[in-house]
Parts: sequence; C-alpha cells; structure tokens
Amino acid sequence: MAVRSLSGGSASGHFLVDGWRGRALVTVVDTRAEVSRFLGVWLPTFLTSTSLTLATFGLNWWIAGTPNGRANLGVVVGVANIVAVVVVALLSGVLDRKHRARSTIAILLCAIVVVATADVVFLASASFAVLAFATVCYIAIEVLRSNYLAVMETTNADLAPRHWSAERVATLIQSQPQVERIAVPAVGGALIAAGALYLLPILGAVLLCVVLATLFFTFRHFASVSRDEDAAPPGGWLRTVRSDVRASVAFIRRDPDLIFMLVIGVLINVVSYPFYSLLPAYISRYHLAAPDQATLYGRAGIAYGIGLLVGTLVMIRVGRHATKPRIGRAALALAIDCVVLLVTNSFDSPVVLIVNMTLVGGLLVVCSTTTGAIWLHRVPADVRVRVFSVRRLAIFSSIPLGTSLMGFGGTALGYPQYLRIHLCVVLVVLAIAWVLRVRRGRRAELAQE
Repeated sequence: MAVRSLSGGSASGHFLVDGWRGRALVTVVDTRAEVSRFLGVWLPTFLTSTSLTLATFGLNWWIAGTPNGRANLGVVVGVANIVAVVVVALLSGVLDRKHRARSTIAILLCAIVVVATADVVFLASASFAVLAFATVCYIAIEVLRSNYLAVMETTNADLAPRHWSAERVATLIQSQPQVERIAVPAVGGALIAAGALYLLPILGAVLLCVVLATLFFTFRHFASVSRDEDAAPPGGWLRTVRSDVRASVAFIRRDPDLIFMLVIGVLINVVSYPFYSLLPAYISRYHLAAPDQATLYGRAGIAYGIGLLVGTLVMIRVGRHATKPRIGRAALALAIDCVVLLVTNSFDSPVVLIVNMTLVGGLLVVCSTTTGAIWLHRVPADVRVRVFSVRRLAIFSSIPLGTSLMGFGGTALGYPQYLRIHLCVVLVVLAIAWVLRVRRGRRAELAQE
C-alpha cells in the first residue's frame, strides 16, 4: 500500500514516523551508554595517575635534598624508567591474557601498599639505608604505574564509543600527563611549603582507595571487554615472553606505517623531551642573574604546559570530525617542532623562548596523539598490550639517548651550536624515513596487484 505522506493520516505514515523515532531513540541511548561506560573507566585513571605522581613528586624532593642529591635523583629516575619499560614488556603477554578487572585490582592493591609504605622515607632520618628504601619505592611505583596505564590504555580504547575517531580516543587517553603537570606541582608544592611532605603519600594512598572503590561500580565495564582468561602457552614463561616479543616485532615490521610511527616516536624523544629536561642549562645562554633564570625557567615551563593543554583541546576538536588518523600530520608536526626550536635558537631573546615553548608543547601533543591514534587504529585489541610494550621499549629507550646526546653535545660545543646540528640531523632522518615509507607502501600495493 502506498504511503501518501509522513504527516498524513494513514497508518503507514504513522508507522514510519514512529519507527524512525524509535531508531533515533535507540541510537541516542546506545551512544549515552557507551560514553557512560568509557567515562566510568577513564575518569578514575586520572586519580590513579595523579596519586602515584604525588608519591614520586615527594620522593623527588626528598632525594634531591640528600647529599649529592641531584646526581642521585638522576640515577634513580633513569633506572626506574628503564625497569618500568622492561617489566611491562615482560608482563605484556600476561596482561593481554588475564581478566582486566582482576589485573587492575591486583595493581591497585600493590600500589596502595607501596605508596603508604613510602611515607616511612619522610618520617625517618636521611641515611644510605633510607635512600636505598626510597629508591626501591620509587622504582616499584613507576613499575605499577606503567602496568596500570598499559591495561587502562587498551581498556579505554575498547570501551570508547564506536562513533569516536581514533584521534579523539588517543587524545583523551594521553591527556593525563597534561593534567598532572598542573595539578601535582600545585598540590605537592603547597604541602611541601607547609612542611607537610609526609602527607603526599598519604593523600596518594587515599586517592588509590577511592579508585579501588569505583571498581565495584565499573567491574561490569571491564568484563564487557575482557576475554576468558587464556591458558599460558606451553614451554615456560621466558619462552612465552620471547615468543610474544618476536610476534609483536613481526607484526610491526609487516606494516610500513607502524615502522614510520616508531621512527617518529624515537625522534620526538630525542628532540622535545631532552630540550625541556635540559632547559635550565639552555637558559644559561641569556647570562641572567640566578633569580631571573629561575623566573624564566618557571615561565617557560608554564608556557609549555599551556601548549600541552591547548594542543589537547585542539586534538579533541579535530577528533570529532576525523575519520582516519593522518600520518602526514604527525610528520608535519614534528618537522614544524624542529623549525620552531631552530627559530628559538636563532634569537637571543627570552620572550621568543617563552612564546615558542607554547608552540613546542602544542605540537608535541598533535604529534604524539596522532601517532597514538594510528597505533590504536592498526593494532587489534587481543594483542595490543604486547605490541604496545615493544613500542614503548623502543621509544622510551631513546629518551636517555636524546638527553645524553644533547647534554654532552651542548657541553662540548655550546647548547645553541649543538642544538642547530641536532635538529638538522633529525629533519634529515625524518625525510629519509618518509621516503622509505612511501617506497615500501608502493611495493606492497604492487605486490597485492
């Protein structure tokens, strides 16, 4: 029977209108439910990350105040980062195969114990034994943080609403450091100034208990994206780890885009992070008095943090409309980042440094979130932790390399002179990697034809 009009009096017309409204209502309800599930798991991640950072923030301050504290702090932070990356790589297969809610509960319980125990450091007199205990606590916290974030990264990616782009999801997942960079120094600095350093781990432990309590309400969300626990492959744990690493490396090598993203990740860590870490040494080129150098360092850090926040907001906005992560955007952001630093290096002006640090922070977010979105888009959920652990192992191991190169090179040649050479080399490597990616992609297309 023909339908005269949707607004007419025929039964068929009313049926079509009611059916359309029903489908629209179901879509809205489904979308709200998906967003609610995502936020139920994503928001507690901020509390967990912030609470662990509060504990390490206090340990940083305490270790720096010990005899030869700056050197000790550098060693502790470096060792903790290396151990954390290696442990995640070793446990990646376990984290992929185990129920995510149970893994999260186990990590949170261990974190509560370690963070609460770290308070002993602030209540005891400084000695070698206490310094060793503080080092163990610091390393344990970093290991637990890395494993927790590895589980939450893949869980958040699986719970993200279907209509969200990978770029938007990656931006939200990677937004915790931007919030920590403002919240933790503000809270931690206020407590230290008030002489209440010992309250930092206590506050961290309380926040972790709050996160653990939220699992009573979000356990079903974890269960919805968790598979039944797989039995460990035969042959022992070490053989399983070796097999997982080989399979992950083979997976990455088959995709030229992932290889290129790996190169970009390494180049980011030999440009932006070393420059920011060694900023106090770079600022010495302006020949300012010590108080003025401290002020400039603080302002440059604030500008960098503002850039990170603005970049995050921009990428969330871009992610609403993007349908597929753009590889060229990540490469272009890194190239512009190098150019901005070259411009900064060409002008002997603190104002230029402050303005350009905002750009460096924003470009870093654009580059890192775009690469993160591509990894999320290309890697299946059931092997994500294993593949991402290999990615972290390759990328984060480049941070000490970049810091060492810029530190030794700046000391030998002067930071302005060495930075110019360093950035030009990075741009050349980026161009070569892009050409190789394009050639390999064309070969793959010809092979498929």
